Amino acid sequence: MKITRFQYFGVKLSDMRKEVLTDKVIVCLITIFVIASFAVLFAVERVQSSPLAGKDWWSVSFVSPLEPTSEILIENYTTDHTTFRYEIQSEGGARIRKEGSVNVEKGSSEVLSDELLLDLGATVIFYPADNTNDLKTLWR
Repeated sequence: MKITRFQYFGVKLSDMRKEVLTDKVIVCLITIFVIASFAVLFAVERVQSSPLAGKDWWSVSFVSPLEPTSEILIENYTTDHTTFRYEIQSEGGARIRKEGSVNVEKGSSEVLSDELLLDLGATVIFYPADNTNDLKTLWR
């Protein structure tokens, strides 16, 4: 068998070039697919991490949970509720010491401050004005 300069171990050089080009095309396509996937996942994650993106929730927390404070933070991301009622109860919930309401627009937060919140054992109950079944309770 005579080996010409266009053959290498019985494979024609033109066939080798086609294989190399095919390998490069596959690597480029996989790279483009991975980059496009990361871009789509990044965009979806950015939308999902936004508290306003189609979410429907509200929360209540102490402004400073580790220190005694008389301030409570109310965050509202619901479309249904803007008025929240609260009750500050004595230790064990034996009697209601104060009742009130606060308006919190969608996408915003309000700080409720009251000296009664400093009492050890005080219980604070929050609920939307139009839905008394959706209760959130804080204890000091």
